[in-house]
Amino acid sequence: AGAGPFTAGSPVSVEATLKDSFGNTVTGYTGTLHFTSSDAQALLPPDTAFTSGDAGRKLFSVTFKTAGTQTLAAMDSAQASLTATISRQVTPGAVDQLVFAAPSSVTAGDTLTTTVTVRDAYGNTVKNYTGTLHFTSNQTGATVPADYTFVASDLGVRQFDFTLRHTGSTTLTVTDTAAGKSATATVTVNPATVAQLVLSAGAGPFTAGSPVSVEATL
Repeated sequence: AGAGPFTAGSPVSVEATLKDSFGNTVTGYTGTLHFTSSDAQALLPPDTAFTSGDAGRKLFSVTFKTAGTQTLAAMDSAQASLTATISRQVTPGAVDQLVFAAPSSVTAGDTLTTTVTVRDAYGNTVKNYTGTLHFTSNQTGATVPADYTFVASDLGVRQFDFTLRHTGSTTLTVTDTAAGKSATATVTVNPATVAQLVLSAGAGPFTAGSPVSVEATL
């Protein structure tokens, strides 16, 4: 195979060649090869029997999906000692999703810290992401983060702070319009500690001796 690095999700051509102890290609090999990988998500070739027409050499397609250093091993299914292994670096694929993590609840007026992680289709963090994120909330009066453009040192992950002031279920949204990706988080906003007592009643005038309803709100 090439020297790599390979991109997650992109097929890679791998050549298997059978040789004797002197480095000669064994053109008459007709055994069956079985493939394994350290990448549990990888698409591997099925067990494949060589024919005389292969002349001891055959091309296979492998698709790695997990970023990091991954290995690929080929083994003769009838002769376990006949094994070859390669190790290659795999890099994340294109941006496929924004993962928006937020606490399930917050107290009104407190800082709500959220985390945005940029990932490819296989769950790998896209560490070289340099796109711009835009934030919104369906709550009037909420303080949301300003638009932010990722830099290399963010490595595809960054925290952002919101301040929500009204109680109830609130939806937060993060969007990368250029990549056409967005994600939401739902947060329950609970009341803050008592800060004022409000008394309310009708505008009056009231009639002496007649009961009046007065509402006390904390």
